[in-house]
Amino acid sequence: MPSGTRNHEHPHEALAVRHPAEVYPSSPRPYRGLVKLTYLLHDRNALVTARGWFCPHQKKIDIPPPHWPRLQLGIKKIDDRI
Repeated sequence: MPSGTRNHEHPHEALAVRHPAEVYPSSPRPYRGLVKLTYLLHDRNALVTARGWFCPHQKKIDIPPPHWPRLQLGIKKIDDRI
């Protein structure tokens, strides 16, 4: 379904039973996705998998859901075992 078409499908009670497209104008700027994140003061970048895992040195670490999928993390070593 093309973006923006849902705004013409369902009227909303909070909008006096009008469609969102009738009340709110479309943005003149197209959405082009997120910019690539860069981290300062880190040792390396790490990619969170689609399942929400970060896998350093063949160990699986679960990352909380707001931070995935496929998000780049900045990793910094703070101790020999961490």
